Amino acid sequence: MGAFRSMPMSLIAVTADDVRLYGCPNCNVKIHLDDASTNPSIVSTVCGVCDSGINICYNGMVPEKSGMQIGFRNADGTEERHTPKLVEHPRKFMRAWTREHPHPENFSPRGIGRDETPGCFVCGGKKDLYHNIAAFVSNREAGERVVQMFPFGARLDFRPSTPYRVQVKIGACDAHLPVLEQLGKVTYDAGRAISSELIRRAFDAAGMGGDMHDYYRLD
Repeated sequence: MGAFRSMPMSLIAVTADDVRLYGCPNCNVKIHLDDASTNPSIVSTVCGVCDSGINICYNGMVPEKSGMQIGFRNADGTEERHTPKLVEHPRKFMRAWTREHPHPENFSPRGIGRDETPGCFVCGGKKDLYHNIAAFVSNREAGERVVQMFPFGARLDFRPSTPYRVQVKIGACDAHLPVLEQLGKVTYDAGRAISSELIRRAFDAAGMGGDMHDYYRLD
């Protein structure tokens, strides 16, 4: 049986293959795995960024079938043991990220809706309700970098209560909704990523490539 740990441990387990692709199940930061073992096994570790406990299953391990238990010490000092449940990675919408600045940035759009943004990302304007893309990004710092790609029309949606579900919201007026639609398509097709070059492609796809150069400084 596993050693007791003082941490907010989730009662789930994820496969090593999923962790390689998507990182921590809570914040998506890249987790470096030890691939030495070829036998079914489960490893419990702690994310160095969000401090969440992570149960990682190797080589076909299914905790429910093995009866393996993980020990926890609660905040009040009481001890418990649980068998983690193997589940699909809960944050498959985002690739694993590292502390280094990725290029392009992770950008997982949720489709087009309406929300308050600081103008249209094509023509500016005032703060108001616009058509918008809300996209998950890796973290607050990454979101700030994405917002800086846009001279106007984009804002960071960071909430201290959910610090690992950071979004960037990008607005468009009625006239420039087609450009926003192309931005959603281009970034999704690029593997849910965004860069200045991909923004260029969205403008070009909407037939507005020449109009954007007055506003956007591209990489």
